[in-house]
Amino acid sequence: FKYEDCNTGKSASNAMVARKEFVDSTAYTALLAAMGLSSAQSAAINAGGQITSSEVANLIDEGQTGLWSDDTERLYKLANPKTGFKDFFTAYDSFEKIRVSDLTEGEEVKVCVPSTSDELVEACSAVMNAQYGGTYEGKDISFKCYKGNSDDNCMKRISEGTDHITTFGGDELFLSHELYGLEALVAESYDDRSTASYYGLAVVKKSMCEGESPAFTGFDKKLQGKKACHTGYRKTAGWVLPVGKMLQGEDPIMPTVTDPNGQVNTDAYSASQFFSRMCAPRTTSDGPSKGGSTYAPLCDLCQEATGVTDSCAGDQDENPYYDYTGAFRCMDEGAGDVAFVKHTTIDDYNGQFGTDKVKEDYRILCDNKCANWDEYLTDGTCITGESASKAVVATQAFKESLLGKAARASLSNFKAAAKEINGEEEFFWSASTSSIIDVADQEFKGDFFQAYSNFQAIRAADALDAGEIRVCISTGSADSCANALNNAYGGAANSVRFSCSLANSDAECLTNVESGQQDITVVGGNELFLANAEHGLVAYVAEVVDTQIDTASYYGVAVVKTQACAAGAAFNKETLQGLVACSTGYRK
Repeated sequence: FKYEDCNTGKSASNAMVARKEFVDSTAYTALLAAMGLSSAQSAAINAGGQITSSEVANLIDEGQTGLWSDDTERLYKLANPKTGFKDFFTAYDSFEKIRVSDLTEGEEVKVCVPSTSDELVEACSAVMNAQYGGTYEGKDISFKCYKGNSDDNCMKRISEGTDHITTFGGDELFLSHELYGLEALVAESYDDRSTASYYGLAVVKKSMCEGESPAFTGFDKKLQGKKACHTGYRKTAGWVLPVGKMLQGEDPIMPTVTDPNGQVNTDAYSASQFFSRMCAPRTTSDGPSKGGSTYAPLCDLCQEATGVTDSCAGDQDENPYYDYTGAFRCMDEGAGDVAFVKHTTIDDYNGQFGTDKVKEDYRILCDNKCANWDEYLTDGTCITGESASKAVVATQAFKESLLGKAARASLSNFKAAAKEINGEEEFFWSASTSSIIDVADQEFKGDFFQAYSNFQAIRAADALDAGEIRVCISTGSADSCANALNNAYGGAANSVRFSCSLANSDAECLTNVESGQQDITVVGGNELFLANAEHGLVAYVAEVVDTQIDTASYYGVAVVKTQACAAGAAFNKETLQGLVACSTGYRK
């Protein structure tokens, strides 16, 4: 091809990007159909004649619509949008090298504390630096903690480089990788096990499995109508593992029931219809009610706790039945019938409250029986699932940096003094931690986070329906954008409609899509790189601007006037130095 030997590099075209979960939605399928890309890898911008020439003109009017470039001729559907970003963005390494060149090896490892407590932040700095500060390959490093206010904000601060590390478990660990591409460095291990994981159990009192007509006969449909104690909404052992297990299969234990008003996440609504009463407190960024607000049926049973001041709070000071030991207490005090916890919970409970509860007084629910507590060790049907333990997370760039390697080496040495800093049960290390395992070389989704698909399944129940697709643009008019998209791709035939919002910049659009405020945007160049590298977004449709290259890419070239090459003059790295250079823009 004419540019193959005479180019400065090959880069990806402008592309439409979205969150990974959007690719699983019916809205995504409808959008591809509207673009003529259901079965074809590429299609003319007019979708094979489905879109009129005037509608095409509006689509590629970048100044007004803010979407496809003026010179777009075809659209190209990317293979493997969830995993193939670097195959598409062939210049990824070049962009990464440009950004890595900005990194300077600092001496301070910045720890994000997902709390609003100034006291916890101060205590964290003192403990972490005393326990983990030191020298690595002749380089002094220290640890300092910074207030992140929330789990979500810590994910953003780390992905943006404001902070370096924090610890996450369960849903937050899943989201830190799914949405922000964060990686695990080291993880907790319990009971001196050789793996960084733990088991989920369904625990009942021994008496509930006894008699001629026992209340429980195993992890089966007799769970329906019972009073359930969960560690918290979408926490791992208390929600994702058991509820995910109950929702799976051709004849599931728990039927999937959708909120007729569309205001409650499907997993939360299904559980509320299945159990008679529940204690599954706390909110996440997107649930249990849409937008991250509470759902009263999930907090109903929590009101039975002595001293409760907020039955939906994810805090034991306000809600004694929250978290692992709280869920166990909920069952043990008789408020609930079954507690969904992890295999170490009874020991954690005794340690926290100074009690002497014994495993012989309880039973765990296996697929077809009740069993003694420790039978989960030999019978795989006696667990609700196995999940990755709590881990220290960071960006890929930090993991590979000298400072990151120093932090990883230091944190691999378990220090009990860093457990429950300032009385915070789950920070920095959780109460039941017995050792630390280096997991940085393990594949996040497979080797390390064994229950990743379970978490995806829980969220798949709330996959976007084909309806309104929210588009973010940084140039043009929101009205022009919506009109162009609805005229070209919308309508009853395609079962999809569009709304557009005008942001101040591409960066703002990427943040809005990442946070779920919008569904899609179109970016190119450095912003396309950042969409994946910093925001965890995926590309699925890209422009084709030259029909001679029926792929979503273009070549960069260095151009001079003809006379500059007269008399056999050549341009190379020596002769380029000192010349007057014209670039399209900084980091374009």
